[in-house]
Amino acid sequence: MSGLLNSKLSTFYLRTLNPTLNYQVGDLYRIPISRAFQFDNVSVKQFAHDCTDISKKDWDSREPSWDFKQTPLVNASNTLNVSYQNWQDNVTKDFFQLHANEEELNRIFINIYGLQDELTPTVALKDITILQEELSKKDLEALEVDFREQGAAAIALPINKAEVLSQFVSYAMGVFMGRFRLDKPGLNIAHPNPTDKELSCYTVITRNEAISRTISIDDDGIVPLMGDNCAFPDDALTRTKEVLLNIWGEDALTENVNFLQDALGTDLHKWLTEKFWKYHTSMYKKKPIYWLFSSNVKKPQQAAFKVLVYMHRMDKYTVQQIQRNYLYPHQEYIKGEKKKLEEEENSLDKEQQRHLEVLRDWELECRDYNEVLKILANQQIEIDLDDGVALNYAKFEGAVANI
Repeated sequence: MSGLLNSKLSTFYLRTLNPTLNYQVGDLYRIPISRAFQFDNVSVKQFAHDCTDISKKDWDSREPSWDFKQTPLVNASNTLNVSYQNWQDNVTKDFFQLHANEEELNRIFINIYGLQDELTPTVALKDITILQEELSKKDLEALEVDFREQGAAAIALPINKAEVLSQFVSYAMGVFMGRFRLDKPGLNIAHPNPTDKELSCYTVITRNEAISRTISIDDDGIVPLMGDNCAFPDDALTRTKEVLLNIWGEDALTENVNFLQDALGTDLHKWLTEKFWKYHTSMYKKKPIYWLFSSNVKKPQQAAFKVLVYMHRMDKYTVQQIQRNYLYPHQEYIKGEKKKLEEEENSLDKEQQRHLEVLRDWELECRDYNEVLKILANQQIEIDLDDGVALNYAKFEGAVANI
């Protein structure tokens, strides 16, 4: 039945029976069933089953799926580039297989119902519903003529590589936050009060080098997001490179970082500090699981101080930890950098002078942000995940980036 309901036949009859924007359950019951149609038709069942499997595989390759196991870019390959090529080959095959199945189902039902004069089995490439984030309908429309003339074998899908690698960086963020692990599939920490076992270090065998590497989960679920503009050893920039190192080894690290940056269209520091938050909130439909505590809530990409906090690992002392373990040391870092430039102020070039002014602004911004955190720290706010993200996030208004 799923094959019929997802074919052109159902659309044809539904538009005839109820030419409005919305369909009700009763409209589905009114779709006529031809006497020539056998519900145990082996071909229909197999095509429908294959379509379901391909679509589910696509959805489950994404973090928001409850059945997400691991990024598909972590596969048996020697570099991130080769992993991407393998993934691209697989999803291209799935895309055109799904397309062929849908057209074949249309053809079967059109013949059964004798509607050859009213309908064609053709399905536009832009109407295939997998790879929704990686493919644009406009690009697929431009590909349609070549596809019809040359066939799938001669076509390269116009996949948005930046989107694919953005998903990889998001997964990497989850690895060092403890949400995911490299040594086993599925969620690791996705609830409050994780156990010592869930937080413990684990080992993986690095490809290429065939050596064992120990991976440590961030001890407090708080990760600085300032890249080269801070001195924290567990900043997101450093930890992302560590994930690349742990998967593919040191020999491939430079190549992998270069490939990643080329795909993102910018250096990793800039993408993490300026674009990750927007990407994350979009992925989770404005219900982020990593919360951005930022000294500039309106323009976090320009903030002097910002850290990501894993929502599931927050408690009433989290704000105090941000203040004591991250803001105070960062203020000292800014103070030290500013002092070094001020000692040579008369000989600074224009770029250094601009950076000195930025550091002075950052010093004031962090001082003001400290007052904000001080108030929240005294309140010892606790969150209740049953209340949802929006309600809990609002409790930290003024300290967290606007969504």
